[in-house]
Amino acid sequence: MLELIDVTKTYRTKSRAITALDGLSLRVPERAIFGIAGRSGAGKSTLIRVVNALERPDVGQVLLDGEDLLRLPFKQLRNRRRKIGMIFQHFNLLHSQTVRENIEFPLRIAGTAKVQRRKRVDELVELVGLGDRVKNYPSQLSGGQKQRVGIARALAANPSVLLSDEATSALDSETTDQILELLLSINKELGLTIVLITHELELLRRSATHVAVLENGRLVEHGEVLDLIADVHSRLGRDLLPGFTDAPVAPGRVKVLITAVGSGRHEAMLADIALETGSRFDVVSGGVYEVSTRAVGRFELALDDTASLRRTLGALAERKSISVEFARE
Repeated sequence: MLELIDVTKTYRTKSRAITALDGLSLRVPERAIFGIAGRSGAGKSTLIRVVNALERPDVGQVLLDGEDLLRLPFKQLRNRRRKIGMIFQHFNLLHSQTVRENIEFPLRIAGTAKVQRRKRVDELVELVGLGDRVKNYPSQLSGGQKQRVGIARALAANPSVLLSDEATSALDSETTDQILELLLSINKELGLTIVLITHELELLRRSATHVAVLENGRLVEHGEVLDLIADVHSRLGRDLLPGFTDAPVAPGRVKVLITAVGSGRHEAMLADIALETGSRFDVVSGGVYEVSTRAVGRFELALDDTASLRRTLGALAERKSISVEFARE
């Protein structure tokens, strides 16, 4: 497990001090796909450098499997950092090296025997779908293929944590989907913890199990994605899925936002509302969305606003484990 405790990092110039991380505490569960979002300058890049011990914070702890990386002597730290893989936005491949040579580079640095290096690379190129490209150079690859090489290289030393720093932001939407599918497969098959640093909430909505948002170096909200979207008070949850629209409703009617998790549950949810309320409703907006690789139905409905309706929907929400939110007047 990866954990940060009360981490603060301040950069100082002659004229001012910039606090990039401000008392940040964060716990990343094992095998999670943990998304970290935030605007430019929020502290995401500093966070990832602190996690892999490229930056030392002013105060705080960075724990990997309970061991504080910041207290380790240099040689031990170097060995522990091999358990943290890293993939980059712009791939960072060695252009004079082939796919095979790029992937085995960290193994050569670690002194791994040639036979073991070859065996490991053979495994990894098959895993990332580049078995026929081992002799190619980066200039002969597409952007998606370059990122697959980067992923394979990050996995070479069998890390327990994989850090992804805006790894899909330089790719088109189709290639982004393919890379996401690969990361999800790696997470599932290898049991690898993945930390996704991105500014794209849609990407996190689809793939992350957990998500956190940074603002000015502080953690403003975090939790499991499915819990956040079901929480009517969560700002992040409202950002992850569409909420109320500006569409008007007739006098005496109210808009209600209904959310249900699970394939096909939205159909049963709408049928239950019609049956139990006995009220005609209009679907104002909504649909079925992919959230943490699961189907989530969210619909904005317009119904007759009565005390009985509100009681019935409240009871239905408790019995059926759905989320119900009434529009504010």
